[in-house]
Amino acid sequence: MGVEARMRKGIRIATLYKRDLLDAATPCCTMATTRWLRISEALARVGFEVDLIADDSGYVSRYAPAVRCVSWADFDWRRYDVIKTLFHRGFDALCQAGG
Repeated sequence: MGVEARMRKGIRIATLYKRDLLDAATPCCTMATTRWLRISEALARVGFEVDLIADDSGYVSRYAPAVRCVSWADFDWRRYDVIKTLFHRGFDALCQAGG
């Protein structure tokens, strides 16, 4: 394992975009949601610990299996080294969560 990979290990990143329910039965297939999932997966693939913050009913595990889903009720922004918000909705959602 190279130096860069060792540096990434243990760094916790939360990605957040919106507070809407992500539902596996009726997926939200917008470009923004797809971008959010792909960015989260790419960060996990290079060795970061990535939590996607969403109220989910199976959507994340189906479309982004490399990331862990954390519900908004369990989200504490202080437990993360990095918070990655997407667009203004992500920042607004972080502010609503007290971050």
